[in-house]
Amino acid sequence: MKIATLTFHRAINYGASLQTFALYDYLRKNRKDDSVGVLDYLSPLFKKRYSRKIDFRNPKKAVYLILTHRSGKKKELKFRRFLEDNINLIPFDEAGTVDKCFVGSDQVWNGEIVGYDNNFLLDFLSDEKKLSYAASIGVTELSDKEKQWLKRTESFYDISVRESSAAELIKSVTGRECTVVPDPVFLLSKNEWQKVEKPVDKLKEPFVLIYKFNKDNRLIDKAVAYAKERGLRVAILTNSVKKHKGCIGLNSISPDEFLWLVHNSECVFTNSFHATAFSVLYNKPFYSDMNTERNTRMKELLSLLDLQDREIIRYDAALSASQINWEAVNSKLREYCQTGKDFIASSLK
Repeated sequence: MKIATLTFHRAINYGASLQTFALYDYLRKNRKDDSVGVLDYLSPLFKKRYSRKIDFRNPKKAVYLILTHRSGKKKELKFRRFLEDNINLIPFDEAGTVDKCFVGSDQVWNGEIVGYDNNFLLDFLSDEKKLSYAASIGVTELSDKEKQWLKRTESFYDISVRESSAAELIKSVTGRECTVVPDPVFLLSKNEWQKVEKPVDKLKEPFVLIYKFNKDNRLIDKAVAYAKERGLRVAILTNSVKKHKGCIGLNSISPDEFLWLVHNSECVFTNSFHATAFSVLYNKPFYSDMNTERNTRMKELLSLLDLQDREIIRYDAALSASQINWEAVNSKLREYCQTGKDFIASSLK
C-alpha cells in the first residue's frame, strides 16, 4: 500500500514542521510493509505568505524583510534541510498513485488560512482513499461559505479531527461522527523525539525558554522575573531584530534545535500550542499564555490533562507554584495517544 499525508510541510513554523514529521515517522515505523511519504504540495496562498520577495508597496514588511534577510534565509535553509533529511517527499503530480492519504494535522480545514483550496479536501482522490488525521478548523463557528466548503468532507472514507469543537462543526454540516485524536506530535515518545534533537551550542548555562507569536511583551516580563528569582538565563525564540533586555535572542533555530531547547530548558513560557505540547511530552515545567485569539486547542489539551493551573489568564496574577504530577499527566496522555493510534490502524484496514 502507498500511504501519503498532505499538510503544511513547507511552512517555516516549528509546529507545522514537527507535526508533519511525527505523522510521517509514526506511519513509516508502524507500516513497514507499506510505502509512506508526504505529498509535496505548496498552495499558491502559502507560496505568497512565505515569500521573502521585497515589495515596497508594503513599506513596513519591506523594511522587516531587509533587516531580517540574513537570519530569515538561514532559518529557511535549516527548515528545508530538516525536511529533506528526514522525510520522503512525493511529487504532487504523482498524488494519483497513492492508495490512502491522510490530510492533517494543523488547520488544513480552516478555509481562510488555505484559501478554500480543494486540494486540502483531497478532491484529487477517489472517496475510498480520503482520510483525515487530526485535521483542525481553528474556529468554533462557521460562515455560510465555510459550511459549504466543509460539506465536501462528507465524501471521506474516515475522518478524525484534533479538537472536539471541530468534530461538532463537521457533524453539523455533514451529519457524520468524527473521532477526536491527539496532535501527531503525541504519536512519538519522548525517547523518539530525543533522537531527533540537535544541540544549540550558544546556551551553556541553565535557561528559561520563551516562544511566543504576538507583540505583547508582558509574557516576556513574567519569564524574566521568574528567571531572575532563580538565577537563570532567559532565551527567546524570535524573528525580530529588536533585542529584549535580559534575554538571549535566538533567530535562526531549526525544528530539531527547537526540540533541544524545550527539552533542555528549566521552564517554558509560551502562547504556542506545540511548545506547550512538547513541554508536556518532555515533562518540563511550563506556563501557557491564554491571551490569544486562537487558544482553543491549548485549552482543550490542558483541560484533558488537568493542567489548567499552568494557564496565564491575567498577567498581573501570580504564577502557579504547584508541582506538576507528571505520573498522572503521562497516564492520561498514554490513554489519549492510543485513540490516535487506534484510528490510524482502523482506517488503514
